[in-house]
Amino acid sequence: MTGHMARPLSGLRGVLITSTTLLCGLTVACSGGESPAADAGGGGGGTDGGNEGSSLLVSTTNADGSVRSDIDASDGETWLYISLSFENGRVQDVTDAENSSAWDIAIKRTSFQTNSGTSGPGEGGAMFLAEEPFEDVKSVPTEDGCYLILSGHVCDCETLATQTDCEENDGIWTPDCYCPPALAVDEMGTFNSPPGTPEFSGNPALNDWFNYDQATHSVSAKGGTFILSTASGAFVKMRIKSYVEGIYEVDWQHAEGDTTF
Repeated sequence: MTGHMARPLSGLRGVLITSTTLLCGLTVACSGGESPAADAGGGGGGTDGGNEGSSLLVSTTNADGSVRSDIDASDGETWLYISLSFENGRVQDVTDAENSSAWDIAIKRTSFQTNSGTSGPGEGGAMFLAEEPFEDVKSVPTEDGCYLILSGHVCDCETLATQTDCEENDGIWTPDCYCPPALAVDEMGTFNSPPGTPEFSGNPALNDWFNYDQATHSVSAKGGTFILSTASGAFVKMRIKSYVEGIYEVDWQHAEGDTTF
């Protein structure tokens, strides 16, 4: 196995351990008719830079420290690029999204992108915690990893990705590795859009936020909380509180100390 894949046993950012002790340290409401088929394709405009005073994103701070943003993504032709790296978020002017790290998420009507995979060069991604209310998500979920005693008491979270591979390399498969979560990265697809929708680059987890009724052409949200990774790899939790014809009310919060909300 390659050395750079190994990490000390601990939280997501790693603290070395001894050989004898394992130390570890969107409720959503939607209304109105909506056709996700109109959301495929499109692009951004302008130069890569901030649009701090944009009326397309208006944010306030909630009592619990999270941010509430009203987002106007009703333009069915153009992606709205947003940076979550600023305290209250900021709309970004992006000309070449696939090569820009200036944005974290992009929204167009019901469709979402993260700065990852087929959409951008960043470390973005998303995970959908469908049954977890926003207030109850206190930390970034972690996964099991392979603890390697003979390789210097480190955890391998990437190379030995299964328990079988781990044990075949004299490792111990344990939740105490606290490996980063496996986030979905962007790919080409139609996701849960109606049949006949052209493929577009989007995030499989984020685009699973709604149900679409083909009989009534209406959108209804599934609820739950999303864990997002920004272009730089920082974690954010998010819920969609409401959606009406491309207008969102969203709560989101940066992780403190890398993994705690």
